[in-house]
Amino acid sequence: MPLPEADGPREVTVRFTVTDPAGGGRVVHDRSTRVALRAFHPNGEGCGPAVRQAGVRADPGRGLVPAG
Repeated sequence: MPLPEADGPREVTVRFTVTDPAGGGRVVHDRSTRVALRAFHPNGEGCGPAVRQAGVRADPGRGLVPAG
């Protein structure tokens, strides 16, 4: 199912939650951030389809950081 935002360069909210299974599923980290969708051409430029993607990485000191 495509994202409603997948029709062009926009920002989406990404949420990252870490739970402790040994602690009964207690949430130990819960953060969200906005990231920009970027065009990606998995088959090379000029070959369809073009898709939109975004990524984040979790940094212990800075929280969620846009990847790429």
